[in-house]
Amino acid sequence: MLLAILLVYVVVLGILAVGVVGTVSSAKAQAVNLEQSLLNGEGDQARSQAAELSQSLTSLQAKTHGAVWSVASHLPFVGRDVRNVQALTDCAADLSQNALVPVVDGVAGMRLSDLVRDRAVDTEMLSSMRQSVVAASPVVVRSASTIAGLEPGVIGPLNEQLEIMRTPLDDAAHLLGDADQLFSMVLDMLGTGGQTRTYVLLAQTNADIRAGGGFPGSVGTVQITDGRAELGEFHSVSEVQGIVRANGFGASIGEDELAAFGDVLATDAAGCTLTPNFVRSGQIAKQQWENAYGFAVDGVIAMDPVFLQRVFGLIGGITAFDGTEVNGDNAAAELLHNVYMRYGFDEENGNDLEDAFFNDVAHQGSSKLLDIMGDFELDAFAQLWNIIRESGADHRFQVWMADETQQAFLHDMSLTGEI
Repeated sequence: MLLAILLVYVVVLGILAVGVVGTVSSAKAQAVNLEQSLLNGEGDQARSQAAELSQSLTSLQAKTHGAVWSVASHLPFVGRDVRNVQALTDCAADLSQNALVPVVDGVAGMRLSDLVRDRAVDTEMLSSMRQSVVAASPVVVRSASTIAGLEPGVIGPLNEQLEIMRTPLDDAAHLLGDADQLFSMVLDMLGTGGQTRTYVLLAQTNADIRAGGGFPGSVGTVQITDGRAELGEFHSVSEVQGIVRANGFGASIGEDELAAFGDVLATDAAGCTLTPNFVRSGQIAKQQWENAYGFAVDGVIAMDPVFLQRVFGLIGGITAFDGTEVNGDNAAAELLHNVYMRYGFDEENGNDLEDAFFNDVAHQGSSKLLDIMGDFELDAFAQLWNIIRESGADHRFQVWMADETQQAFLHDMSLTGEI
């Protein structure tokens, strides 16, 4: 008798599951349409689609909390899987009602492509998004916590979906855990209110080994005022070194650092990456630049050829001054090997030509990224963020900020190169 009842429940549950799959498919299609409407700045349509998607997900929640599902949640073997599905639909309904709909109401009509245009972030538009996102952030954090606490059941595909959902939700929760502070910090980094933020860019080469990621052969700056970026020229580190030495300025280092690296760590513009701790590299580079050039430095950003190759793979390649094509397939080889083979045997002009090549690639690559970001769609921004995160994890892209709050945030994102 018990077995017969269980079989009936399994059959009924299967029938209900078919209905759930249909609702999920419909919700996915609605989500795709909503994303497109938001990207196109179609405000009224986006609001309507958000409401429809929320209704679908609320319906999905109701289906998985009916009598049959509730009984099935107590069954042996599959009970945990049923409870996991119920928890997922609870989170989906909560996110749609209390996060998605309010955020869409707040940002609908704004085009993502308008956020970054002509090398400038629209800080007013970013500020207007702030209230909606801040209000929705507790819902995201709550859902991430719920899903993180779910234990796997016996149905493999469901467990795989749980794992797939955990990572982006955890990332979003971590990012939005203090959304108001995050917006404030980002706006400050962008020089909101007429402030100018200056960042030193170190283009490193791993062909000349340094514990901090490579020899900073090309050095440049980017200044941001009210979200608008102005890229300075890149110079060979030897040019910078000449100014540092001419003015007799260096940086302050501790006795332990002096014993380990010598005074070259402080007095040589190329010595800042001798230490494996990029926090100290950033602090030393800041002191050197401020002493040599007389302007305040708010942060130091280092990148290597592998990071540049990943970026070129997203934005397309460039043509260097000597006609060399540098792109997402060959940037590392060109910067770490081929340039030395072309110019390394020229005793008179080889070093200058190598420096010119490094400067040109670094400047053109940075310039093209700033130019093309205005044409990015949502997936391109996501790809760029993934490149930054991947390159931060393997210390190919490292950032140090003078502001302690900003530095702590970047540390949590594993972008600061700390050991």
